[in-house]
Amino acid sequence: MNFNSLYLYLYNKLKSEMKSLCILFCLLLIIAFSNAQSLEPLEEGIENSITTSVDADNNQTENSGSSLNEQFDYFKDKPIDLNQISGEELANLFYLNSVQIKSFIIYRNMLGNFIDFHELQSLPGWDLTLLTKIRPYVYVSTSRNLSSFLHSNFINQKSLFLLRYINSFIVTDSLHSHSLAFKYNYDSRKNVSIGLIGENDSGEKFGFEKNKNGFDFTSGYISYKGKVFLKSLIAGDFVINLGQGLIHWQSAGFNKGASVDCIKRQDMTLKPYRSFGEFNFHRGVAIQFEKKELKLTSFLSSKKLDAYTNFDTVNYPSQTVSSFDYSGLHNTVSSSNRKSNVHEFVGGCSLQYQKHGFLLGVNFVHYKYSLPIKPSSTLPYTIFSFKGQSLSNLSFHYSQTVNNFHFFGELASDFNHFAAVNGAIISISEKAEMSFLHRMISKSYHSFYTNAFTVHSKPFNETGFYSAFGIKLSRQIRLNGFVDFFKFPWLTYNVNSPSGGSAIGMTITFIPSKKTKLYFFYGYEKDLNFQSGTELPIESSGRLKNLYKLDAEFSVSKSFFLKTRISLLHVKTNIKKGEMGVLNFVDIQYKPALKPFSIVFRMFSFETDGYESRIYAYENDIMYSYSISSFYGNGKGFYLNSNYKINKSLRLEAKWTMMLNGENGINASFYWQKSQLKFQILAFF
Repeated sequence: MNFNSLYLYLYNKLKSEMKSLCILFCLLLIIAFSNAQSLEPLEEGIENSITTSVDADNNQTENSGSSLNEQFDYFKDKPIDLNQISGEELANLFYLNSVQIKSFIIYRNMLGNFIDFHELQSLPGWDLTLLTKIRPYVYVSTSRNLSSFLHSNFINQKSLFLLRYINSFIVTDSLHSHSLAFKYNYDSRKNVSIGLIGENDSGEKFGFEKNKNGFDFTSGYISYKGKVFLKSLIAGDFVINLGQGLIHWQSAGFNKGASVDCIKRQDMTLKPYRSFGEFNFHRGVAIQFEKKELKLTSFLSSKKLDAYTNFDTVNYPSQTVSSFDYSGLHNTVSSSNRKSNVHEFVGGCSLQYQKHGFLLGVNFVHYKYSLPIKPSSTLPYTIFSFKGQSLSNLSFHYSQTVNNFHFFGELASDFNHFAAVNGAIISISEKAEMSFLHRMISKSYHSFYTNAFTVHSKPFNETGFYSAFGIKLSRQIRLNGFVDFFKFPWLTYNVNSPSGGSAIGMTITFIPSKKTKLYFFYGYEKDLNFQSGTELPIESSGRLKNLYKLDAEFSVSKSFFLKTRISLLHVKTNIKKGEMGVLNFVDIQYKPALKPFSIVFRMFSFETDGYESRIYAYENDIMYSYSISSFYGNGKGFYLNSNYKINKSLRLEAKWTMMLNGENGINASFYWQKSQLKFQILAFF
């Protein structure tokens, strides 16, 4: 990269804004340092982990991590009892690795129930930083301050009712779009839970003429949790997570950058489905049995999917599926015609043996569709794409913890081709940890509903090696990094030769005081083509990416929290002129103590040379909602997110977003382009 070009670009295009940001940065730094000694430590939320993942992989979709975000919102309202939780359920807390979970279970089995939350500090691998992260989502049932904690988190309530309205307005088209949604959850606090969801996306009309339930999408479940032989039974909508995601994984999972142990997929095998997404779940019956060291999970699902179809007048059958529509939108004539036009049947089972830190499992899943799948594209990269009407997958997965070493992996097959993932997480000391992962997936391997640790969104046509580390250089400074080398043995979209590349990321976190945090990220990604020796045309599409992000977080007082970020991205390809992108924003959070309301305000501006230099950023949102936005072109805007707690049973939330876009150039005339208002009522009873 040419650093002189970078300097000139920033100087010419952002000099006025940079001056303001630098002045603000310095003022906040002075204020924060002067008040640091009298303040409490910064709170860590799941949004920090999501933001770190977005930083490392600046190629996210807006729905990435949504199920994880909703899961932690659920835990905020209904925290987990650490004296009742199992090891598998503890894996839901994302922050915990297998070594920490093992030490937790051993400690509780040997010494009995926890008396106080801070007792967790005595566990190997558990420190104050980790306790700060999980504090909002857990409680200890025998704690002396249990009463106040439970009331503040609504744990006495058994039911949650949510009603949400969204109005989006685009000025240039004079177009209004409305969406409406509700959610109801009931937990008996013993063994029965019930959930029901209804949603109409923007442009989808509410009514019983086309939708028998009024809403375009409805979802529900009834769940029973047992403590002896019958461990779990769910009728309705549910999610299944098997192994390391090579044959089936419907929950969240990050790839590079989120943490050292993000390489491993860990979650409950069977869970009720509570999200508003309209694709990534099963509908039917699932049951789980457990006896001593053995656990058996079995499920059957039957539901309809949205799909793009083609008609073939020569071959039989005449109608085929070219691809599935994952959007869930039915607001146009064509999208309405795609609704529920393919029937899917899925059945599977998983048997696991676990004892003394060792786990071995075997998994099987079978898929059957009412129409055969046949990609419409005839380009060379689709030669090995799945074609057919049914698919079966078989896999074996394992994990073993030996002292501070944790090994895991999965070997999978579609009965024709293989895929394998193997990794290790090593806790070197209290101040250092490392992880390694190797993946090898055939170009002809096929699977559905997967979420393995891969560069592609699905596991196929990839080999690679990934390593990450984390080091506490001092009490104030932490260094994290990763390196990833990958190859694609066959062609990929828009690349007409086998290719590959590498990615490097480095994060430095500096916490000079209790209420000041500085964060710097540098990411480098290089995509290259490899000569295949074939006669296929070679397109030179090598690409270099350099990404810089600087965060400064301050708590000016117990009520005010401020954060500012500057993101710089440079993208260069062999066939196009290099592109630059800049995004900066300032967050102001006001959360007065003992007051029933809080406010988060963000101002942002961005300028990029094109779509290739787009920059992604996580946005604060209302409960059970999630947003990662991509910024490209030239624009400014803000959002205001607020909530008001009327009483312990009723809460109001709202988010207002305004975006204005214009032509490239710092002096371009802007115009309001888009406005969105979200309003939500939550009732606990």
